[in-house]
Amino acid sequence: MVMTWFIGMYGVTAGFDTAAYLRQGTMPAFVPLTGQADDARQFVHVARQRAIAEARQRTLPLAIAKVLLSLVLVAASVMAMAGRRGGSSLVTQALVANMALAVIDYALTKNVRAQYIEAVVRAGPALFVNRPEHEGSFTSVLWWTERLKLFVFDLGSASLALAAVHAKRAKGYFEASSHVEEEKSEPDDDDL
Repeated sequence: MVMTWFIGMYGVTAGFDTAAYLRQGTMPAFVPLTGQADDARQFVHVARQRAIAEARQRTLPLAIAKVLLSLVLVAASVMAMAGRRGGSSLVTQALVANMALAVIDYALTKNVRAQYIEAVVRAGPALFVNRPEHEGSFTSVLWWTERLKLFVFDLGSASLALAAVHAKRAKGYFEASSHVEEEKSEPDDDDL
């Protein structure tokens, strides 16, 4: 449940950062290219931010949806850790919803990725002076990095959390917690 809580909190902060950035309405200036590694990282970040800002009509609702679904996951994780009835079911539903949103987000923002990757590839010779690479190979590396982010971090971590929620030990914990909750809610003979 701690893992699901962390996944939810990461989603809340990432979605909120994107929504707050888009709400400001400012566009970051491009980074001057000096061939330093820090400049390359900063240039890639700024290129991604500019692409997100230019697709604001699509990226802002997705960021808000990410915040809301991640908040549901955080609340469900707390409920499950506290042993509340229905907590594991709500965690399962929230994880599946977050996984679905990750796939939808990936599908709807293909042009955002294409725009920032194109900007990085165009600046490639100036960005990576010390590492001459073919433009085509660098483009494929960036595209595969985005795919790995989706499959490993977004879907992979949620899948692991889903497997953990439905593991034998977790089911035992949820059953024991529900029995304790039922015992608390049943009136004692002394109370009558």
